[in-house]
Amino acid sequence: MLSSSDYLIYSFVAAIAAMQFIPGKNTNNKSDLLLLKAALFLFFLSTDFSRSFFPLFASHFDVAHLDKSMQMALPQIVWGLSALIATPYGYKLSNKLGAPTVLARAALFSALATVIMGISDNYWIMLLCRSVIAGAYGTIAIIGTLYLNSRGKASTIAILLTAIASASIAGNAIGGLTAQFFGHSSTILISSIFALASGVLLIVFFKPDAVHEISKNKTPTLKYLLTNKRIQLFALLNTTPFRVVLTGFVLYLIPVLLVDYQISIKITGQLMMFYFLVNWLLIQPLSILLDKNEFYKSSAILSSILMAIGLALFYYSNGDIRLITASIFILSAGMALNSVIQVPIISIIFQAECREYGEGAIIAYFRTIERIGSVIGPLAASLLLSAVGIRVLLLTGILLLLVSFGLLVFFALDQRLAESLARQKLATSLDQVPGETV
Repeated sequence: MLSSSDYLIYSFVAAIAAMQFIPGKNTNNKSDLLLLKAALFLFFLSTDFSRSFFPLFASHFDVAHLDKSMQMALPQIVWGLSALIATPYGYKLSNKLGAPTVLARAALFSALATVIMGISDNYWIMLLCRSVIAGAYGTIAIIGTLYLNSRGKASTIAILLTAIASASIAGNAIGGLTAQFFGHSSTILISSIFALASGVLLIVFFKPDAVHEISKNKTPTLKYLLTNKRIQLFALLNTTPFRVVLTGFVLYLIPVLLVDYQISIKITGQLMMFYFLVNWLLIQPLSILLDKNEFYKSSAILSSILMAIGLALFYYSNGDIRLITASIFILSAGMALNSVIQVPIISIIFQAECREYGEGAIIAYFRTIERIGSVIGPLAASLLLSAVGIRVLLLTGILLLLVSFGLLVFFALDQRLAESLARQKLATSLDQVPGETV
């Protein structure tokens, strides 16, 4: 039976879900953006509906010669690798077929794979279906990012971010509750309906206001991207740390440590819901503020500092629920700020690269780096926890402070380089102006 507080929480979660179908400031008078917002939410809801119980679902299969812990971990590893591989290919498919076509097909493939996963009693078939769903996730995430980026700045990208945050809140809460009443397999089958609805919405109604054009820019080679020191340095200082902290610490290590502090599973779930709720509340106002003032570089530095403070506060909490709540709030604020600037800051810092190869290609590369960070995060956090214990939080916080200082130096030197190149270009253009004749 549900208590009165449970009914209140689930009503609030349902209200958050319903808001994804209502026009907002960034979708008013833009029918394609409103529809895409709803379709993205439905798709991400389908993937998050089983997140809270999926390791337990995976453990129920009878698999010979496979350790139980590995049996539960493999679906998450497969998820990270499949989403990583799908990200660059999703970008290429979008250029070839157009965003609406690829988005719809990915959602429908995901719906079919979810149905097969729900009815199969074979672990390896389940794993294969999981990889297809993750591939669809990576494809839809990159194409949604590129399409929304072509329609505006941070406030438009926030449509994708709020869809993900809302789906995380609603999926974990409502999916977990559904599993209690109907079981794991039935809940997974129910989640396929959301992916199917997303695909149908995109096929039948999605008529983009922005006409798709095949990219005329040449494609950057992997060698060029890997040898571009500016791209690699920014990926090291901003893109990778953001994702490693999210997947390795917020989504993996903190729940583990909460159990070590003997905090109940119910409270742990509420704290994780609190993280996503803060994220959801902050993304939209932060994106509007950044579009207005364009403090993208300073926001990147500030976000690293906030994440460092959040991790350090959790380390010093000693299980105090008030300090833990405060640390999760600060972590969520830092993550929200960083997620909002991830895409728009690329066109600001890498103007020359975006002109030569197209903004989409450079964004796709950084999104691929994010996926690599998602795979590295849990593995690094697990190894460090075994090596140094809970001190990993403090050490990572110190490392993030060093990263923020590195970003400060990077931006300062990059600005000087840009000014120097601008002066050289001006001097060259003046030299080419013919002199006056008397």
